[in-house]
Formats: sequence, structure tokens, C-alpha cells
Amino acid sequence: MIKPLFRPRLQTRLTATIVLLLSLLMIITTYVGIKRETRSILKQMQRDGVALAKAYGRTVETALLLQGAGMGRVTGDASRSKGIKYLSILDTRQTIIGHTDVNLIGRLHRDSLCERALHTPITAVQAGRTPITMVSRDSLGEPYFRVVVPLVTVDSVQGVLDLGLDMEGISEAIRRTNVQSFYIALAAIFFGALLAVFFARSIARPIRKLAEGANVVASGDLSRDIDIKARGEIADMAASFKNMTIKLREYTGNLKRINTQLEADVAIIEKLHSYNESILNSITPGVLTFDLAGTITTVNDSGVAILKRQRAGLLGRTISDVFDPNDPIRKLLEAVLSTGKAYERKEIVLNNSDAKEVLLSCNSVPLYDQHEKVVGHCFTFEDVTEVRNLQQRIQQSERLALMGELAIGIAHEVRNPLGAIKTCGQYLGAKLFKEDPLNKYTHLIIRESDRLDQLVSRLLNFARPGERDLQHVALNALLEDAVALAMLKGSTRNVTVERNYDPAIPLILADAKRLSQAFLNILLNGIDAMAEQAGTLTVASSYDREHQMVKIQFSDTGEGIAPSHLPKIFYPFYTTRQRGTGLGLAIVQQIIAEHSGTISVESKEEEGSTFTIILPLSQENQ
Repeated sequence: MIKPLFRPRLQTRLTATIVLLLSLLMIITTYVGIKRETRSILKQMQRDGVALAKAYGRTVETALLLQGAGMGRVTGDASRSKGIKYLSILDTRQTIIGHTDVNLIGRLHRDSLCERALHTPITAVQAGRTPITMVSRDSLGEPYFRVVVPLVTVDSVQGVLDLGLDMEGISEAIRRTNVQSFYIALAAIFFGALLAVFFARSIARPIRKLAEGANVVASGDLSRDIDIKARGEIADMAASFKNMTIKLREYTGNLKRINTQLEADVAIIEKLHSYNESILNSITPGVLTFDLAGTITTVNDSGVAILKRQRAGLLGRTISDVFDPNDPIRKLLEAVLSTGKAYERKEIVLNNSDAKEVLLSCNSVPLYDQHEKVVGHCFTFEDVTEVRNLQQRIQQSERLALMGELAIGIAHEVRNPLGAIKTCGQYLGAKLFKEDPLNKYTHLIIRESDRLDQLVSRLLNFARPGERDLQHVALNALLEDAVALAMLKGSTRNVTVERNYDPAIPLILADAKRLSQAFLNILLNGIDAMAEQAGTLTVASSYDREHQMVKIQFSDTGEGIAPSHLPKIFYPFYTTRQRGTGLGLAIVQQIIAEHSGTISVESKEEEGSTFTIILPLSQENQ
């Protein structure tokens, strides 16, 4: 705020205000007094003039009855009387028949006052002999008082008496009255100003001290006492200000202590808040809290990462604004809001931006305030997709282990009688002639026995794999060899191979034979999937430097795999082909597991399938 360059002090302003008000009051009072005195003097003159005019009028009326005898005496007396300016007598034709100035006798004198007096009703004249008065001015501009009285004889107006009175004495009396009133007013203003100065000083000084003390207190210095010598309300104000200062000292001391305690409490609260945030952000599950209106109030780092959203796009917004109507999270949160029900390990499936399904395990509990009133809900959710996949792989490994033990037992039990059957077939074949019709059955027995023996061998290889021959190999070279072998089978079909190899992939530690077998099995499956139509087989490899892993992808444009079959394609003996054994992909998964890797598949019917293999670079510690 800009302070004015000049601001009069309170004493000056108060004195000026009182003097101004006093001056206005005295001016108004003097003016009213002068007017009242002037009116009083004029009224008195009017009364005297009317009485004088009426006296002359009665004499003139008598003279008119006597045919004018004595009229000259009336005008003569008037001319000799001090204060009379003139006396004029007019007849009904307004001809001057008598005048203090004899030279004017006989002249016609037209005048509105005389005209008005001549036409005054006789009843009004008889009731009060109505006079007409006014202040006029002569040819020199000097004022005189004029009284016009109608002359009545025998109940009729016979003329007019016009009396002019000199106002010089009256004007002098009015002037003297005005001068006296002016000097009285000046004296009153002067003494009033002196009193105003003393009065303003008696008020302004204590107030100035109070203002100085208030400025000191406002600056923060509460140790200074203000001693003001005054009486009345000013003294009460000073005492109140002093008590206020004392109370302020006490309150300030208390506030300082409270402020110190508050600062300590705030520091503790901030520390706890930071500690709680650190805990929330360090835990793996996502945490999201919302109030009863559905507005999100808290979300931790894990929740932001799982939901794949910005924190600013979550906090302060409602559930309906953040999530789509068909989002399973929104449905679950709205169910929590509407029913207040607490959920434990509720599993929902999300489809994230890269079209992969994410399995969330969700829990919800109500939030209470200090009065045990529900004020919101806490919703926790955790991505358990990998856990479920790991559980499935463990269960599958257990099933494979049991299957392997069963396969070994069956293989041993089958191989012994199978050898006897084959020997019998060979013996019968040696005894029969070639032209014998039964000879073809011996060949069938031997051929099918060999095929069963190969199946038993594959079962034994699946159930009891040999020792791994780990060595550093070039992954892209293994892939190219596998592609060459697979194309021998698919060379007669219209199959195109696209290669996208990452040349930056270093040597990996692996069993080249087993890994080539896995790659070949996948490639052959892809070629078989495109058996009825032309297609493209894409083989790609890439290197993840950050995680020291390589990724291999095999994509085909074949018939694809039905969603109901996808979870079972790695099961042993599960196949959708008439001549398949169902061991190809099971062996591939086993080989990849031996190399501490993972294999997954994505497929759409009529569009094709993509097998993805992830392998670590080193197998030394496996």
C-alpha cells in the first residue's frame, strides 16, 4: 500500500474540522440573526408607516367630505415631518389632488399600487382599511418605504393616499446590526478555535501515544508499556490497551510454545508420512484407496505400474472417470462401494495394452476414522500371472515326472514281449515260402514291432534324457541349420522362410544337439500347420543386453490353435493330428527347461501361431 506524501496530524485535522463546523454554524447563525433583525425592523417600520398613513388617511377623508378643506394642511404637515419622503393624494381618476410637492398637483399618476388600492372591495376596506406596502427605489436608486391606503367616504373609495417614508435611518440601523453581528461572529469563531485547539490537543496526544504503542506492538515488541495521562474514555482506552498488551504477551508466549510443539509434531507427521509412503512404495502389491464418493485418494508406485497409468491421472479423480465401464477393476470397486463388502484373494483378469492377459489377486477392506465410522476403502491388487504360470509349470513338471516314471516302466514291460513278438515274426517269416499268403502278415508283425520299438525309445528319451553336452555355440547358426533341415520336409510346399537374426547375439552355453532338436520340432509343427495352403515361416532372434538373455521367435501363417487347446499343447501324448504322438512339443518344453529357459505360444485361429523361447546366455550355474 502506497502511503500519501503528506498526511495532516490528528490534532490539526480535528482542530480544522471543529473550526470549520463552528464557522459554518456562526455564519448560518449570524445570517439568520441579521435576516430576523432586518425583518423585525422592516415590520416595525411597516407598522409605524401603516399607522401614520391611516392617520393621514382619516384626515384626508374628512377633508374630502368638506370639499377639500384642510387637505393643504395635511400635505404641509407631511412635508415638514422628518422621515416622510412625500405624501400624495389621488382621486379616482388617479389625478394628484394633493402632494407635498405642490408642482405635482393636477398631474395624472398611473401606478399599479394605486390602481390596486382604488379597486379594493369596500368590504375589505371597511373590515380593516387594508393598506398596501412595499419597498421601492427612487430615480437615484435610494430605497424608500411606500404605504398606499384607499380613501373611503360614504361607503365608497374616493381616492388613494400614497405615503413614502425615508429608509435612511433604517438602512443605517440594519448596517450597524450587520456589523455588530459580524464582529460577534468573528469573536465567537476566534475563541471557539482556541477551545478547539485545546480540545483537539487533549484528544490527539493520548491517541498519538496509543498509535505509537500500537506500532511498537505490531512490530513485535510487547515489552514496552504505555503511560498516558488522561481522563474519561481516553483513560479507559489506554488502560484497555495496556491490558491488551499484557494479554498479548501471555498469548504470544503460549503461541510460541504451541508453535514449537506444532513444528515438532509436523516434523514427526512428515517423517511418518514419508515413512508410510516409503513402505507403500516398497511393497510389491498395488495399493489404492478411495473415499465413499469413489474419489481416489492414494496409489503407490506398484499400483501405478500394474495399472499402467500416470499417478496424476488417478489421484483426485473418481473411479468412473479413470476406468472404462467394462473394466473388471471398475466393476469390483463399484461393488465394494455399493455393498461395503470386503474381498479376499478375488482374482480378476485384465487385458493390458499389448493384448496380454494379466491375472490380479485383489483384496479390499474398509477404512475407519477415529470414531469407527467408515470413510473409505483400501483396495490391494497383485499381479500373480507369473506365479500362476510357475504353478502350472511345476504341476506340469510333476505330471511329466510321473509320466516319465510310468513311461520307463511301460517301456521295459513292453520292450521284452515286443522282442519276443518280433523274434516270432522273423522265425515264421523264415519258415514260410515267399509265395505263401501268410508271409505278408509276418512282415506286418516285424514292421509294427519296429515302430513300437521306436516309440518306446522316444518314451525312454523323453522320460530319461541323457547328459547335456554344454558348449559355446552360435545361436543363429543353430537356427539356420534347423531351418535347412525343416525345409527338406517343406520343400515341395509353397512355404516361404523369412529370417530376422540379430547379429549382435554372443555365443551361448547350450547343448547344440538338444537345442537343434527343439528348434526342428517347432519348425516342423509350423510347416504342418500350413500344409493345406501357402504361407510364411518367420524365424527371428534378438539380444537383451540388460537382462543378458536371448529371444527366439517362430511364427507361421497357418491354421492356428484353438483357445481351448492352447493350455494343453505341451502335455505329453496330447495331439490334434491323426498320426501325431503328442510328444514333440512336450520334448521341446523339456529341452528348453533343461537350458533354464521358458517357452510360450500366442495363436489365433486362421491367422497363425508364434512360439517364443527365452534363453539365458550362461548355463554354468544351472
